[in-house]
Amino acid sequence: MSGDGVPDEVYARAAEHFTEPELARLLALILTINTWNRIALSTAKIPGTDVRAAV
Repeated sequence: MSGDGVPDEVYARAAEHFTEPELARLLALILTINTWNRIALSTAKIPGTDVRAAV
Protein backbone atom coordinates (compact mmCIF):
# COMPACT_ATOMS: atom_id res chain seq x y z
CA MET A 1 0.00 0.00 0.00
CA SER A 2 1.17 3.46 -0.79
CA GLY A 3 2.06 5.84 2.02
CA ASP A 4 0.24 8.56 0.09
CA GLY A 5 -3.28 7.18 0.48
CA VAL A 6 -5.74 6.53 -2.32
CA PRO A 7 -4.67 8.15 -5.60
CA ASP A 8 -7.00 10.92 -6.77
CA GLU A 9 -7.88 9.08 -10.01
CA VAL A 10 -8.90 5.94 -8.08
CA TYR A 11 -11.05 7.99 -5.69
CA ALA A 12 -12.65 9.80 -8.65
CA ARG A 13 -13.52 6.47 -10.30
CA ALA A 14 -15.13 5.23 -7.09
CA ALA A 15 -17.01 8.53 -6.73
CA GLU A 16 -18.65 7.84 -10.10
CA HIS A 17 -20.45 4.89 -8.49
CA PHE A 18 -20.94 5.95 -4.87
CA THR A 19 -22.16 9.08 -3.05
CA GLU A 20 -19.92 10.74 -0.44
CA PRO A 21 -21.75 9.04 2.48
CA GLU A 22 -21.50 5.69 0.69
CA LEU A 23 -17.77 6.20 0.09
CA ALA A 24 -17.32 7.01 3.79
CA ARG A 25 -19.13 3.79 4.76
CA LEU A 26 -17.13 1.80 2.21
CA LEU A 27 -13.84 3.13 3.61
CA ALA A 28 -15.01 2.34 7.15
CA LEU A 29 -15.86 -1.21 6.07
CA ILE A 30 -12.44 -1.65 4.46
CA LEU A 31 -10.81 -0.37 7.64
CA THR A 32 -12.85 -2.81 9.75
CA ILE A 33 -12.01 -5.81 7.56
CA ASN A 34 -8.32 -4.87 7.51
CA THR A 35 -8.28 -4.52 11.30
CA TRP A 36 -9.88 -7.94 11.85
CA ASN A 37 -7.45 -9.51 9.38
CA ARG A 38 -4.50 -8.03 11.29
CA ILE A 39 -5.92 -9.31 14.59
CA ALA A 40 -6.40 -12.77 13.09
CA LEU A 41 -2.86 -12.87 11.76
CA SER A 42 -1.28 -11.60 14.97
CA THR A 43 -3.15 -14.06 17.20
CA ALA A 44 -2.80 -17.02 14.79
CA LYS A 45 -6.25 -18.23 15.82
CA ILE A 46 -7.99 -20.80 13.65
CA PRO A 47 -11.38 -19.32 12.62
CA GLY A 48 -14.33 -20.77 14.49
CA THR A 49 -12.20 -22.34 17.22
CA ASP A 50 -10.31 -21.43 20.35
CA VAL A 51 -7.24 -23.13 18.89
CA ARG A 52 -4.08 -21.26 17.98
CA ALA A 53 -2.39 -22.38 14.77
CA ALA A 54 1.13 -23.79 14.97
CA VAL A 55 3.66 -21.23 13.81
